[in-house]
Amino acid sequence: MLFKNMIAYVNDLETIGEVVSVQIHERTVTLLYDDGSESIENIDNVDIMEEAFKLNGQSIFEKDILVHKSGQRYQVKKHEDGMLSLDILYRDMLETRANGHKFYPTEEVIKNLESILTLVENIYNLIPKKPKFNVKIVKKNTKEGIEYYYACNNKENQEIDLIKVIYMGSNLIEEEDYERETLTYDEFNKADLKDVNPQELHNYVTGMLYDGGFNKSQDSSEEGWSAYVSDFNISTMKSIDDINDIDDENDCEELMGICPDNCKDFICERCDKDNESSCDSDSDSDSDSDSDSDSDSDSSDKCEELDICNRCNQERPCVCELFE
Repeated sequence: MLFKNMIAYVNDLETIGEVVSVQIHERTVTLLYDDGSESIENIDNVDIMEEAFKLNGQSIFEKDILVHKSGQRYQVKKHEDGMLSLDILYRDMLETRANGHKFYPTEEVIKNLESILTLVENIYNLIPKKPKFNVKIVKKNTKEGIEYYYACNNKENQEIDLIKVIYMGSNLIEEEDYERETLTYDEFNKADLKDVNPQELHNYVTGMLYDGGFNKSQDSSEEGWSAYVSDFNISTMKSIDDINDIDDENDCEELMGICPDNCKDFICERCDKDNESSCDSDSDSDSDSDSDSDSDSDSSDKCEELDICNRCNQERPCVCELFE
């Protein structure tokens, strides 16, 4: 039997496929994916979603996310009695803030919805995927500068251990304190972390170990490092004892080929841009403060003039009004 109007989310694969057939006795479903491949999955390992209605000729399924022209998002929900509802979501979250009015998808209702709603995506495609890696290198900006971490994936507990880079091979960055932080998958996906390739980590550790002028705001990526050391050949690097004896600019230039004091390739800790950017904190602070003040004022004035729905907090007419 064919089911053209059903899709299914496969928990193990974290992907959605079209339901081609259902084998009731075997308790399996056959799914067709966008790339043309097929798979047979156990019914207990999938979440089957039926088509709810068509919006401007496009199939809308259960758990699809629709957005109102005001920006408010709704999730399609199908009830056991066959009725539907558009549950109201939080602005920046995939969680239900309020249950929508139940309705039947009549031609008149769908026509009204078509003028104010558009499809975003199914909620499963918006949920961040579970990290698949075992170990990788990441970095983040802190008050002290750029920090590098080994991200270790504890798949059994669905947690990520962030271990601060204080060594690489046999090289130990003695001035760095050991740090470890454990994040849930959700926290890790939301964290402001950037992936780092091994070469950038090598550049960072090299700079910390051998260059007294190197600082954590220095860009250690391949491009940034090349600009920093110019034509410097790492094979000419002096020993740690020689580095400890550096006391003037000439020694510094002899060691690295350029003087770090004159290096202009560093990343601003506040804006993550190069030092040619304007980052006056007092100016930004004042500007932000004025902006917030103006924003609050405008928002307050605007709210007094608009007819706001008490249910979804949007300007009328809204989706709620269609079912009152």
